[in-house]
Amino acid sequence: MKTHSINFLHLRTTFTFLLITTFFATNLVAQDFELVKDINPTGDSGFYIISEVSNGEFYLYADDGIHGREPWVSDGTTAGTHILKDINPGNNDSDTEYFVPLNGKFYFTSNDGTNYSRLWTSDGTASGTQIVNPSNPDGPFGPQNYIEYNGKLIFEAVHNTNGDELWETDGTVGGTQLLKDINSGTNNGSPYSFINFNDKVYFTADDNTHGREFWVTDGTTVGTQMIKDINLGSLDGVNGPFTEYNGKLYFRANDGELWVSDGTESGTQMLKDIDPDQYVFGVYNGQLYFTADDGTNGFQLWVTDGTTSGTSMVKLINTAGDSDIYNFQVYNNKLYFSADDGTHGLEFWVTDGSPSGTQLVKDINPGTDDSSSYGLGFFEYNDKLYFRADNGTNGVQLWESDGTQLGTSMISPESNPTSSSLEEFYGFIDFDGSLYFSANYDSRGYELWRLTTPLSVEDYTKNKFIAYPNPVQDILHLETKTNNIQEIDLFSITGQRLKSWQGKSEIELSQFASGSYFVKIITEDGQEMVKHIVKN
Repeated sequence: MKTHSINFLHLRTTFTFLLITTFFATNLVAQDFELVKDINPTGDSGFYIISEVSNGEFYLYADDGIHGREPWVSDGTTAGTHILKDINPGNNDSDTEYFVPLNGKFYFTSNDGTNYSRLWTSDGTASGTQIVNPSNPDGPFGPQNYIEYNGKLIFEAVHNTNGDELWETDGTVGGTQLLKDINSGTNNGSPYSFINFNDKVYFTADDNTHGREFWVTDGTTVGTQMIKDINLGSLDGVNGPFTEYNGKLYFRANDGELWVSDGTESGTQMLKDIDPDQYVFGVYNGQLYFTADDGTNGFQLWVTDGTTSGTSMVKLINTAGDSDIYNFQVYNNKLYFSADDGTHGLEFWVTDGSPSGTQLVKDINPGTDDSSSYGLGFFEYNDKLYFRADNGTNGVQLWESDGTQLGTSMISPESNPTSSSLEEFYGFIDFDGSLYFSANYDSRGYELWRLTTPLSVEDYTKNKFIAYPNPVQDILHLETKTNNIQEIDLFSITGQRLKSWQGKSEIELSQFASGSYFVKIITEDGQEMVKHIVKN
């Protein structure tokens, strides 16, 4: 009996491996480019992907040539990609922006032609898409810079009486109100650079006495106050944005220094007398990387462990001036970014934190020309990096990389693309196992396309974790001995991503049909492991 049991397990293991290997060798090697929908048959749809929300759809705004630029919704299919609502009727743009989810709905800024740039809400249906506060003729106008906090949205908006100030909403008319008139009267406090930190919201604002400084709110008027006048008097002290690292906030002060704060006045102080780029910070391998100018070498790659002595330049990338670093992205236990070394132009770089390990990955546009004017905006999808780049011959195209020179190449459904096929500044979204983006591959204008690049055999066989019970009927439990699970993805036997869970160690599978599936987990340190399961 024991021998039969061992043989059965061996056969089952062998079958599973062959099932995975055969399937991925035959079905998941080729990349699949597909036009999702020609939104505007007469020209560019000018679409912009804005957000993915919890009801299994993503939202964008687009112009179909009939309704002007309006909010659209997509479930990733042609039939399921449609206008959400013609908010500004006719061929007029609604100037929709921002889509922010809250309590099962999402909120955005829009213009219906009568109520200019107001707060709107939607449950994903046309009838459930409506202005939040239509009865207030004075505002708030132009809401922007939303941040969720304690079941509400805090945002910046303009009122005829109070100017540009701090507002909040719970999604109701009565719950949409001025939180604080920071710069009293019709003057503008102009709060922005919001960040959630230590159960409060931190931001910058100008009260007309201290200049633009460091502020905090706990969601109450009395709890909304300036933390510290960094640049004494009426001069501006800080614009933000803020980056959280190791339990503190890091930012550039307007006197050109690196500052750190624990959220208190006494705990807000200069870390080092260098001038950091306020927009380029990234956490990697337990340290904070950023660009800074020490007054001698121009803007270069720096790192800090949160101490003055532990703050130093990693490498002098450009000996002749600024290295123009953009777009930090952690991938495969290294930090990738764009940089200009003065010889190759703005190109694809990587660092492992050491001077010798900081080097050019690939000179995509050979010579001194840039492969991108504003850096390569990286997006990780199915274990590779994707970005837009120009090699000097084909215009702006889609590129993929495994982090090596040989593994970095242009990809396209066309054999020899000769024009700019991708919108350079529009975003990617990973949705239902495919990468969605704006492209002009077939002279239809810029429309909604997707790329499906399945996972490799190696990804499915190199790592192990515990998934039980297997076969499973309802609840599948997942365990790994050394790392916490950050994400769980469920794939069909044909490679389609069916659902994703964040921060879970068990998943509910009762809604799925009986059959074979693949479960992929991503741990907090970036390891990826895949297992075949059977659903009864």
